[in-house]
Amino acid sequence: MKHGSSETTYNMLETQKYFDFGLGGLIVGTTFEGNYRAYDLSCPNCDRATYRLNITDDGFAKCPNNTCHIVYNLNYDGIISEVPKECNHQNPRALYRYKVAYDGMTLNIYN
Repeated sequence: MKHGSSETTYNMLETQKYFDFGLGGLIVGTTFEGNYRAYDLSCPNCDRATYRLNITDDGFAKCPNNTCHIVYNLNYDGIISEVPKECNHQNPRALYRYKVAYDGMTLNIYN
């Protein structure tokens, strides 16, 4: 966290006591090319406080809501890869992506 001309680094566990990250948490990872990406953990099409995405080892995120179950591809900018028939969203949105800056030591995630 920067303030003025100085920089202070906080331990993530200490920071979590005082701040929420994203609407439902964060998904942070790298692309096939090694670039960092960060997405909100909440389904952008459902109640964001309730429906946090389930992440698979192969880079997909799925909404657990029985009337949604949209699958997002984390390997390709959080785009929608599957909209099941039971989904009740008319115009579903892709995942919310945060900006990421990495200087070799510190990973900064911001809007």
